[in-house]
Amino acid sequence: MIAQAVFVSFVFLGLNCAAQDSAPSPLSIEEILKMHEAGFSDDVLITQIRKRGRAFNLNADEMLDLKKDGLSETVINFLVDPSRPYAPTAAPAPAAVASAPPPTEPRHYPPDDNASKMPPELGLYWLSSGRPVRIELKLLLSQVIGGFGKLAKGKGIAYLVGPAASLRIKDPSPVFYLRLAEGKGVEDAVLIEFERNKSGRREIEIGPKPDKPELKADAIRPVEAKEVGPQLFRINSSKLDAGEYAFFLVGTADPAKGSAGKGFDFGINAPKPSSGK
Repeated sequence: MIAQAVFVSFVFLGLNCAAQDSAPSPLSIEEILKMHEAGFSDDVLITQIRKRGRAFNLNADEMLDLKKDGLSETVINFLVDPSRPYAPTAAPAPAAVASAPPPTEPRHYPPDDNASKMPPELGLYWLSSGRPVRIELKLLLSQVIGGFGKLAKGKGIAYLVGPAASLRIKDPSPVFYLRLAEGKGVEDAVLIEFERNKSGRREIEIGPKPDKPELKADAIRPVEAKEVGPQLFRINSSKLDAGEYAFFLVGTADPAKGSAGKGFDFGINAPKPSSGK
């Protein structure tokens, strides 16, 4: 019995010594600073302090020195109290990969046999014997008539130089093609019919302020416009009487130069009477 008791005592003593040998030794302040200088993160330092560390009784000056050495306040707090709860820093979420925009489908335009014939230059075109004719852009001059006195309002007139357009069209329902700059709309081109004054000048009333032309409704002729290519519009006019016309471009007035705007002018010839037999 005595021998058995002695054996048990030796076994217990050996296990106790082994447990003491396997227990991690506490970290020193110097080891913590070495790990910090080696680039270990706060998470690693705190994990080691909680696992192997002991509470350090640091005064204010010692904590200030540790902070100057680069330790964070969080690490210093765990040096003082390793038993405090700790939540490791969550790993940053992976950066979102920008998804490529969905491919844009090419725009489809209504079929038009003449669209491919139109030149790429901006402007208004009319087909003559199957070939596009570019219509010249003209400057409309402005004039205010009447309006004498402080309260009297004058009448603004826009007019073209010359009694008639050089381009003469026989078809009373002509078809035009207008190529505009990017961002411009076909609604900015308004078909107008000129009146003739006593001297035969082509003119149109534009309201009392030439810098802000206001076209009279009875001078505007209806059209049907359809985009048949990128910024290319086919314009079908209504049946036009013989006279002088222009596609007036809204927003092109330049009062400083005496201009009421710009427009593409043309004339519709009266049909020849049929000769009787």
